[in-house]
Amino acid sequence: MERVAAGDAEAFEAIYDRHVRSVHSYLVAQLGRSGEAEEVCQDAFLALWRHASRFDARRGGVRG
Repeated sequence: MERVAAGDAEAFEAIYDRHVRSVHSYLVAQLGRSGEAEEVCQDAFLALWRHASRFDARRGGVRG
């Protein structure tokens, strides 16, 4: 996350690739619609990119 906060697109891509399937699956289960889940998933990862500097590993991991 430090690299993402520094603007490292490759680090963000690695996090995205590692977690996108599980995030999307969770959202489909919660929302019941794949289209809505896709939109929320994109919003979540965009927020992660934009606000990576706020990440505090003491409060939990990226997956959480």
